[in-house]
Amino acid sequence: MTLITVPIQIVDPCTLLENFQFIEVWRAATKYGSYSRVTTNATRIQICPTKQQYEYVDKTASEFSWYKYRPADSAQANFGPYSAPFQASNPNTTYCTLEDVQRILGRGEDAKRIRFSDAYKNLQPAKTNTGTKKLAAISLGPSYCGIERIVIEFTSTTAFKVVTTELQRIETRIIGTGDVSADFAAADGSIFIKSSDWSGTAAIGDKIEFETFSHMSTNDAIAFIQDAEIFVDMILEENLQFTDSKDTEIRFDSRTVPKAVRAATSRIAAFFIYSTVYNEQAISGIPGANINDITAGYRRPDDFSSWPRQAMRYLQGWIVKSQQHFDPETGEAMAGGPRWRSIGAFFQGQGVYGVGSGMKLPELNTFNDRSHMNYDGILDYDLLGLNENQWNVE
Repeated sequence: MTLITVPIQIVDPCTLLENFQFIEVWRAATKYGSYSRVTTNATRIQICPTKQQYEYVDKTASEFSWYKYRPADSAQANFGPYSAPFQASNPNTTYCTLEDVQRILGRGEDAKRIRFSDAYKNLQPAKTNTGTKKLAAISLGPSYCGIERIVIEFTSTTAFKVVTTELQRIETRIIGTGDVSADFAAADGSIFIKSSDWSGTAAIGDKIEFETFSHMSTNDAIAFIQDAEIFVDMILEENLQFTDSKDTEIRFDSRTVPKAVRAATSRIAAFFIYSTVYNEQAISGIPGANINDITAGYRRPDDFSSWPRQAMRYLQGWIVKSQQHFDPETGEAMAGGPRWRSIGAFFQGQGVYGVGSGMKLPELNTFNDRSHMNYDGILDYDLLGLNENQWNVE
């Protein structure tokens, strides 16, 4: 079991308090599985009129558990609607969640969208079935990846077998056998079926079929988010003068990660994932360049290149703010200004009468060399191979 922190957001607590006083938290093993209440009367969350953000710590959860919550009155007699199902946190990701990345990848034409280990709802029975058995949902394990046809065939009125066939092959394999009276879990962790998701009556030979379209497993997608976190940290550490060395851990935790860093990480992770799935595509106008080269991808004049471009702009803005206004180690505000303010006068003689002593200011209005890295913004020239002179601060 894993210690999971479940975030809960109440948009208008004052209005909610007119009918309810507490928040209940419910949990399931899969997104569309059967949910059970995990909060008791002693551990349920009390609504505060001035508080919108709440947390529930689940000490008996799996890192892949799903949650939803609803408001309740003190007598447990009246309840509000459930929230949408969500995962409290994606396993081992800190700067952004897999849902953040999916939101980025979901844009564009359907043919190019990326699907991970997922769940399927409202599965349709075969037209030749004589029974009325239906299955509300089926979940794929986090390590599943593939494009296959899954067939659930009943060998009796309650027993069934699960068979899969890869769409480009004629070979089939039996994933496992089960009964509608119990939850089904494939031995290889690929498929999960909740017993409560069955309805109707089956006849021998009835089938439920569906096709999976998982371009990448959830576990692999999470690994790419971890890669993006390291990439972002590398850019931050080159541009900010951190006093502590963190070679084996990342800079922020899920509570302290800046919103700009979160947005940048999700876009870099989306770039890594998309370029891995579609790595056979060449980049138009750049001979010999491949889509999974982030340097070349940054130069693309189309929507795909907007992900790393947006990420770099998010980081650039946050780095400039950190340099000029905040201590990156403590987060406290500090005085900041142009470099020349700390440079002494070159001439001590009298200047214009009534104004003050004369002083020649150094010409540092253009920062275009490696000695002024603090003013290079987020652009890592060694990584991106861009022209340093095009990024000037006027």
